[in-house]
Amino acid sequence: MGEDSKILLADNLEIPEKVRVILSTDETRDKVIAIADEVKLEKATDVAKFSRSILLLFLKRISLDNYPYVLQNELGVDEKTALKMATYVGKVFLVPHQEDYFPEAEEYFQKWLAQAKSMGVDFTRRQQPAKEQPEAKPAPEPEPKSEPQAELVPESEPKSEPAKVQSAATAAGVVAAAKPQVSPPKDTTPPPVSDIKPAERKGPAPVPRSAAPEPAKSPATLQLTTTADLENISPRVLDVEPPDAGKLTDRLKEEIQDIANKSGASRSDIVAAWKKSQLYHAYIDMGNDSMQQGKSITETAAFRKAAGKPYLSEPQFNAISEVSRLLLS
Repeated sequence: MGEDSKILLADNLEIPEKVRVILSTDETRDKVIAIADEVKLEKATDVAKFSRSILLLFLKRISLDNYPYVLQNELGVDEKTALKMATYVGKVFLVPHQEDYFPEAEEYFQKWLAQAKSMGVDFTRRQQPAKEQPEAKPAPEPEPKSEPQAELVPESEPKSEPAKVQSAATAAGVVAAAKPQVSPPKDTTPPPVSDIKPAERKGPAPVPRSAAPEPAKSPATLQLTTTADLENISPRVLDVEPPDAGKLTDRLKEEIQDIANKSGASRSDIVAAWKKSQLYHAYIDMGNDSMQQGKSITETAAFRKAAGKPYLSEPQFNAISEVSRLLLS
């Protein structure tokens, strides 16, 4: 892979500046090489072809539906390898840029992941964190630099304080013996109302505390009427529903429709709430864990449950996947 320095932008295609910035970095090149290493692409020409396929994705020359087959034909790899590579590309390139380029990326990423797992693809990645360890050594160096800076603070404070005291004393012409002759007893009459008003203006400071919005509570049952309900519903609420992916999908669809009917929320509002929801985040996190650890959804759920992390059962995971497909497509 010695010819990898220009693997992404070596094509003569017209590339928009935004895409060029994304794909021309060393970080992007390293990601391409890392995925190529995972699937054992050894020839520089194959890495260049793989790199070009990613570029074409950004330029909309390849539909996501055909992407695994394009890789299979371009690189001469088997179906399992092509699906594994497509899944990595989905996670590393498509999903992070779905807002700008690939609104359907999440759907295809999960689709490729499911197909690859059904074929027994192993997603346990070989990472080498040793490169990061030397970078941590220079960390102790800033310590001696911070010591002289800390010494400057106490030096400046005592100098400024006596200066202020002296200037105040000389300006008022007050001697220490004059302190008992203070005039409060003479000013026993209450000050005018106009003098009190400025002091009262300090009072409203605590008002923001009471005005702060209370955190939305998680619904106790699968009964949703607002987008806030959708965002905050806990995956555990699904446990009281039938353990069937199809029936649970229908229930979720009904509740989401109720949100639109009862609150008047638009589809874009509901989609935005869905992407922020605990259900969707648990679904994404479990999909990533399953791929990275090479475990089934059931195994991943058991592991996350034992660790005290949000989890979905396999039927719940499949139902959330289907609702995501319907909402985000």
